[in-house]
Amino acid sequence: LGGSIRLCYNSLGCHASVNHLHLQGFLAEKDQNIPFEKYIPRKGARATVVKWPGVNATWIPKRGGRGVISDLRRFMKAVERRNRKEERIAYNLCMSQDGIACFARLAQGVNPYQSELARHNFTGGLGFLEMLGEFVCANKEIIADFAAHKASILKGIADLYKAVKI
Repeated sequence: LGGSIRLCYNSLGCHASVNHLHLQGFLAEKDQNIPFEKYIPRKGARATVVKWPGVNATWIPKRGGRGVISDLRRFMKAVERRNRKEERIAYNLCMSQDGIACFARLAQGVNPYQSELARHNFTGGLGFLEMLGEFVCANKEIIADFAAHKASILKGIADLYKAVKI
């Protein structure tokens, strides 16, 4: 499909609904610009931290051999170590033909994230799609007059990213 497939995962604590392996997929159309993907480094063969206007992420580029698996295990073990310290860290993943975007962040139900989420009615939470910079709004009142709400939504997005950042 020309590299348009994205397979994504929300761990427990990232708005996953049940405790099982559940991948969600979508097709990124050629003219669709996924905000996070603009920040992916195109050079280098090792995992790297990507700083973008959302939260810090680890980008694991596709490369030969088992390097991607090793880098993903390293990322997941780092999250696990922090969880053992009772920090309640969760993660989102987005896999493409180019590599894997890994987002370590505060789990749902943890402050300040939970408090910020309660203040903003334009989103149900930060899952993999929102971590990529795409937001779906299910609030009919906001959708009906988006222009009037745009500034508060943009501020809310910044507040949520700040609150979930570790």
